[in-house]
Amino acid sequence: LEFLTFSGLRRSELLQLPWSQVHLEDRIFILEDTKNGLDVEFPITDRLAEIFNRRNEYKVSEYVFGTEGKKGYLTDPKKTLKRVCKLAEVKITSHDLRRTFTSMAESSGVSGYLLKRLLNHITDKSDVTAGYLILTAEELKEPAEKVTETIAKYAGLIEPEPENKMTEMKILLANLTKEQKIELMSTLLN
Repeated sequence: LEFLTFSGLRRSELLQLPWSQVHLEDRIFILEDTKNGLDVEFPITDRLAEIFNRRNEYKVSEYVFGTEGKKGYLTDPKKTLKRVCKLAEVKITSHDLRRTFTSMAESSGVSGYLLKRLLNHITDKSDVTAGYLILTAEELKEPAEKVTETIAKYAGLIEPEPENKMTEMKILLANLTKEQKIELMSTLLN
């Protein structure tokens, strides 16, 4: 779940990732035969490197998200997600983690073209400009780091700078629904 959150990738593409496609020393990993039919290189951010290193310590199969089951890899993290949702008293899906990555990329100022590439989206054939953009994993590293650090800040994994706390609070409040704002006000006033 952590990797899905910090990468924004599709669960189906990520869970079958073999170690042979992970190049920690070069800070890239490759997804082959993705939903859009392409093989794509992605940068390994600092946070993803931590996850890869932890997974490597407990390697049980040729897959990064390996299990000792029939297929050798995790097919769906439903049980884990269900436990997390119960503990956090929220209801989310693994695809919501992809949406979160997208929202955090937007709030981080990552351009639409970079975001599409980070999410492995195909651009419209009518978008001529996108056809000229060929972005390497190295060129995606900085925007990917920016997004993962934004997620980490919102998750409380990084203490925000004092001058940025008010700005972050405003962003958080702006993203609340009307019902959530009413609930927050009620909690603060009681």
